[in-house]
Amino acid sequence: MKKIFATTIFLALACSTAFAASITVSKHNLSTTGTGGVHSTTQSNICLFCHASHTAATYGPLWNRLPPVTDPATYTLYTSSETLSDAAKAGKIGATSASILCMTCHGGTLADIGARVYNNAGNPMTMVDTNGTWSKSGVLWDGTSPVNHPVGFSYSLAQTQNPANLRTVSLVNASFGYSPFYSSTATGTLYQDSMECETCHSVHDPANTPFLRMGNSANALCLSCHIKYAP
Repeated sequence: MKKIFATTIFLALACSTAFAASITVSKHNLSTTGTGGVHSTTQSNICLFCHASHTAATYGPLWNRLPPVTDPATYTLYTSSETLSDAAKAGKIGATSASILCMTCHGGTLADIGARVYNNAGNPMTMVDTNGTWSKSGVLWDGTSPVNHPVGFSYSLAQTQNPANLRTVSLVNASFGYSPFYSSTATGTLYQDSMECETCHSVHDPANTPFLRMGNSANALCLSCHIKYAP
């Protein structure tokens, strides 16, 4: 969570015109002005679904969401690839994981998106799903159906176990231009280089679908970590 809290100082910009312009036209605009299928019919504040400047929850950056209903320890993570290291197969999500922030929406029901808002400023958070996509694979992670990439593990440990397929941490950092990893104790050991959902995804920026931190033309994002791409 260290890296998560370090971002708090920047969140004062989250609803400024410059910063919010991108999220305004993305699927993460869950307000009444949202153009995605999933949005509210009652709440016009874009930022409030995740952030609150006052009386916010305590486990994220000005975070305005309650923890997921489902115990994160029960989530079934991706382990089916034959090339996965033992570290990746042992990945876990817990209360200290950056990915837990994603699971407050993506680990619950459509109703949970509004119901898990910590402080709704006195406004109801009624949600609709006009395209009928929320219950389908790739949008809702129900804790049983795994996504197609492991999370919640030490990248450096995985790399030492699988050096033929994974680039070193220094090369990954160089590709991103910063360290894309997070601190976590979900596996029982403190790691400062945990692979999380946010490693590859930037929730405020829809420029690279689906909210990728960089373009993935010619598998550029994948090859930041992987030495060779195996879909």
